[in-house]
Amino acid sequence: LLMRRQVSMLVGSGAAGKSMFELTCAAHFVQGKDFGPFRLREGKPCRVMMYNSEDDLDEQGRRLWAVCAVYGFDYHAVKNGIIGMDASQSDLILANNNNETVQMVQGNVDFVEQLARENAVDIMMFDPMLNIHTLPENDNSLMRHFLTQVRGIAHRTNTAIMIAHHTNKGGGREADDPGNFRGASSIVDTPRI
Repeated sequence: LLMRRQVSMLVGSGAAGKSMFELTCAAHFVQGKDFGPFRLREGKPCRVMMYNSEDDLDEQGRRLWAVCAVYGFDYHAVKNGIIGMDASQSDLILANNNNETVQMVQGNVDFVEQLARENAVDIMMFDPMLNIHTLPENDNSLMRHFLTQVRGIAHRTNTAIMIAHHTNKGGGREADDPGNFRGASSIVDTPRI
């Protein structure tokens, strides 16, 4: 599912449960526990940084509490292993469209990298991809460049990065068909899916 120094994409339709899946994974991983078929190679607790621009920290906390209740986890112990962020202060835009070129927002990139280093973060999660850039998602070149730059963040911080992304509306295809993913084919081809 996740590999250090790589970007993985979690793709599903709106309201399909991507954010809950991320929280459930995080709750397990911060305790050093495997989750279903997803095994921790290092076998030790992980630190997780989660940026969710769709749910505020209060809602994220309620959802995390529900995950902990279902799995019998100590909420406070799990919460201490997760650095939660939302868009209440401002969006965490990592890249802008500047005359059809990718311009990384260096202040935000530096912030994320410093936060990861200072807190010994193992996994970064961004939800959804649409809210961490201002690029046209149908542009193969720009999206490939952007995701390559995000992989650079993973390399420099020695973290695994998971990005939640939406599918097309009403695709009518098989669930795992790459044609269901919204935007350019490089969104499918550049990261791990």
